[in-house]
Amino acid sequence: MADIFSEVDEEVRRERLKQLWDRYSVYFIVAAVLVVAGVAGWRGYEWWEAKKAAEAGAAFEAAATLGRDGKHAEAADAFAKLATTSPAGYRMLARFREAAEIAEKDPKAAVKLYQTLAADGGIGPVLQDLATVRAALIQVDTESFDEMRRLLENYVPPIDDYKIGGIPVDSEYIIFLIDTSGSMRTYAWDRVQRQIRETLEVYPTVKGIQVMNDEGEYMFKSYRNEWIPDTPTRRQAILDALKSWNAFSNSSPREGILAAIDAFWAPDKKISLYVYSDDFAQGTINAVVREIDRRNKADASGNRRVRIHAVAFPVLYEATGGQLYTAADFAVLMRVICQRNGGTFVALPLLRDL
Repeated sequence: MADIFSEVDEEVRRERLKQLWDRYSVYFIVAAVLVVAGVAGWRGYEWWEAKKAAEAGAAFEAAATLGRDGKHAEAADAFAKLATTSPAGYRMLARFREAAEIAEKDPKAAVKLYQTLAADGGIGPVLQDLATVRAALIQVDTESFDEMRRLLENYVPPIDDYKIGGIPVDSEYIIFLIDTSGSMRTYAWDRVQRQIRETLEVYPTVKGIQVMNDEGEYMFKSYRNEWIPDTPTRRQAILDALKSWNAFSNSSPREGILAAIDAFWAPDKKISLYVYSDDFAQGTINAVVREIDRRNKADASGNRRVRIHAVAFPVLYEATGGQLYTAADFAVLMRVICQRNGGTFVALPLLRDL
């Protein structure tokens, strides 16, 4: 008897399911089609956005190549087109690059473009200030003191923003020299990545970038002794590679600084070196200062071949509960080097003070 009742119950369930399906099957099918169509549409949108970004990246790099080859008018035209047709991330960079290329042939027109950027609240106060400064740098040799004062009267740089730290941003090429020692990778690597990102944001556009460790080892060996073209795609590639970059370091900036000067200095290039480290564990301060003085020679006006900036991370102080050890040596060394080489020394605050 139990089997008979079970068969009846099963038949009733099948009948109810059939009735439900007959009544609502259209809705189920429509819902399934909408889900599939939605996923396909989203994937298509992602593909389209990636395609547009790739095309813009290629066009941006082609325009930058024109500028490096001295074809400034063609480069300016290419960047002007990108400033109106490319995705949002490229548009702002293209506007700065367009002004920089025009400055090579028509400084007055470039000043107007920078002033337009300075008045554009949509790009944010840091980039507005940068545009103001770049306009003033073009005019410094042609305008009177009173006119320069008028141009800069509304420019008030942040006095408590260590992310910029008063570091000059007039260089056209930047080289990152990063301490990849165990202490930095273990205790400071997240902050290193953040500092690199923020430094790049302060420079919305440059003519070339390079990344080495303090031993002089290149992050991208395919760009050994060459500049990495500045495009949003390349910048992101640097940040992505930095996450897992692991190279030997003896915690001395000497080798990296000397290697960067030897490989990249040229009389027609404005170059800034950025040294990121937590201590100085090899060599003596006086010997390193003297060697860098000899290599980074000053011209008749006292200007060095490259600027040297440094950012000190309080790794040892935090890890040892207040002991400085070789971190103090790094601070002394880099304060002297920065002072003698047109740079700025920035000591990051402790995490608990942020």
